[in-house]
Amino acid sequence: MDTRLLSTFQPPDPPGTQGTPVFPDVDFSSKSQEAAQRNKDPEAVFVVTGASRGIGLQFVKSLLDHTEGTIVACCRSPDSSESLQELVSDHPGRIQTVPLDLETQSSIEEAGALIKGRFSRVDILLNVAGLLGDAQSTPG
Repeated sequence: MDTRLLSTFQPPDPPGTQGTPVFPDVDFSSKSQEAAQRNKDPEAVFVVTGASRGIGLQFVKSLLDHTEGTIVACCRSPDSSESLQELVSDHPGRIQTVPLDLETQSSIEEAGALIKGRFSRVDILLNVAGLLGDAQSTPG
């Protein structure tokens, strides 16, 4: 065996946490009664932006597993996301898709009006769309 291909690199031990809790007074280890009731409510509405891929799509999958309400999956082109469309067809009636481009105010207003008109409520909003700007050359 050619020993030139073997690495002697040893990664260091990861550092221990040096930070402080962001919400020290909130117990995240257990579900509240309110959360448990909401998750079992078949009328609950969970809105996820950026739902076509990445973390947004993972939130949609997790909501399918842990809730009973309707998931409103928002993204620029819902019909072109094969992964999202597969979930929609695998879970009839659980996922509603809404086109939403967070860079366009009119798209935001149209999506908001559609969600308000169709559901009259939003129980949880997971706004996980990607970066909208670099805060220097474009607003974000």
